[in-house]
Amino acid sequence: MNGKRPWIIAFGLTLVALFSVLQMSGATADPGTTEGCRTGVYAEVMTDGTWRLCTTPSVSPSVSPSASPSVSPSPSPSVSPSPSTSPSVSPSPSTSPAPPTGCLADPSACGYPDADNTGAQGTLTVVNGNVRLSTAGMVYADKEVRGCIEVTAPSVTIRNVKITGDCSYSIDYYPYSNTRTDQHMVVENVTIICQSHGNGIGELNFIARRVNISGCENGLDVDRDVLLVDSYIHDLVPETGNSFHTDSIQGIQTRNIVYDHNTLISPRIATSAIIADNLTTNGWTLKNSLLNGGGYTVYCPKTGTITNNRFGDNQWTNSGSNQSYATSCGAGITWSGNVRDATGLAVPKLG
Repeated sequence: MNGKRPWIIAFGLTLVALFSVLQMSGATADPGTTEGCRTGVYAEVMTDGTWRLCTTPSVSPSVSPSASPSVSPSPSPSVSPSPSTSPSVSPSPSTSPAPPTGCLADPSACGYPDADNTGAQGTLTVVNGNVRLSTAGMVYADKEVRGCIEVTAPSVTIRNVKITGDCSYSIDYYPYSNTRTDQHMVVENVTIICQSHGNGIGELNFIARRVNISGCENGLDVDRDVLLVDSYIHDLVPETGNSFHTDSIQGIQTRNIVYDHNTLISPRIATSAIIADNLTTNGWTLKNSLLNGGGYTVYCPKTGTITNNRFGDNQWTNSGSNQSYATSCGAGITWSGNVRDATGLAVPKLG
């Protein structure tokens, strides 16, 4: 027995060292926990029903520290420390001027999404006709679908796809379970061009990132559990001479809705950029977005947060008035940092 102990000790030390290496490598937490995200997932729904944006594994931090210290220290002292230090003090007052105005003319120049930074890119394989995605966890990528996509399985990803068709929904997701918010569909870098009517994406339990939607009656039809980020909805069908009810985003939006850093441009003759059911919606956030069009640009939900957005014009704004950008924004709405795109002036909250 005594002769075997050194081997056992050495084996145990090896296991400890291996575990330490795994810890240092930035391994993520288990898929089912609330401490980390599954590999490659942009965002997940927590156990309390709220969205959490996921962070990438700590690979880039481990690379950049070793590179930046070894390069920058020696050049910077040897150049001209005293002249370069004083200029770096004076720019600081001019670094924080008033935010830019007129961003609607060129959204990406102001850092907002538009055709330059959204949608499908590169060579796509043409698929003629409608597509049904029925395999759980599948990735459907690099296609040009001349038809509609129906998703009937959980956890499907649609990536770098262009969709053109006469569809009620260009992408329609029937969730595997109405109670499993961890089985969301992911749609990223997708271009949708509707044929004069219909909805771009619907209806619940999905993440849409860097999508470019145009030509529809409604960009999104949202029920619940939806995250839209870095996306561009524009050139929708106006309501002139038809029975359409045009909105960049519409739906009952009952819970867990986040719209973050999007450009939503509805026609001037339309209902809204966003319209939510004022009677039922809870857990709703609109932030960091560029908005335009509609009668009222935003029809507020019952409760929610509307912060740091830029508003263009709509049917009722004229002569620089701020009085008609949003409606039904009651006591349950937190409103701050919202401004007019044309002037940078604050837009007040109105009930």
